[in-house]
Amino acid sequence: MFDIGFWELSLILLLALLILGPERLPGMVSTIGNWAGRAKFMARSLRMQVERELAREVEAKQGKPAEPQKDAPPKTPVQEAAEAALKAEDEALAAARDKQREVAAQAVNEDDEQRGQK
Repeated sequence: MFDIGFWELSLILLLALLILGPERLPGMVSTIGNWAGRAKFMARSLRMQVERELAREVEAKQGKPAEPQKDAPPKTPVQEAAEAALKAEDEALAAARDKQREVAAQAVNEDDEQRGQK
């Protein structure tokens, strides 16, 4: 795209060093690098989005169903342990809620009995 050789690049860097000075040059290079990275990311994501939409349109025109979902990759032991812990936590919370309802109902019944005796 750009035909920049070694000498052209070194001349640009030398001019940047003279214009910006050694104090601001590293910050400017970092900023330019961040901009370039963002531009690459945006171009890549745009390209992928266009490709997905074109594939959908082609599939719709041809009447083919979309690709079936691929199986999820196998889970690591850490992921399995985390899921088991979340499930156990949910079960414990449900049991605690049930017990709390039982205790509350029992307290209401005892209160009603006491009022009835008076």
